Amino acid sequence: MHTEVAEEGIPSGVFIFASDDASELVSIFYFDERGVSRIFAATLTGNVLKFQRIAPGFSQRFTGTFADDDNTIHVISELSEDDTNWVRDLEQTHTRVR
Repeated sequence: MHTEVAEEGIPSGVFIFASDDASELVSIFYFDERGVSRIFAATLTGNVLKFQRIAPGFSQRFTGTFADDDNTIHVISELSEDDTNWVRDLEQTHTRVR
């Protein structure tokens, strides 16, 4: 998945979704134009995709809900900089381009 956001300060990025056929583990590999790379653990239950990265001092989690048309996903992103408290960071809607 490739993302581009017209808003200043939000980098363009690439997400690669990968699974392991010997387990139910799903990983998401993220890279962006700043040179940032991260690995997230993911679950997909019904129409809700959740993924998170727990890292000391900067953890992130995302909850995405797919619309009934399967062409859009609404995502709420949260972060924790103290390993305890979570705050809402971003809210986005992504639309598939066919």
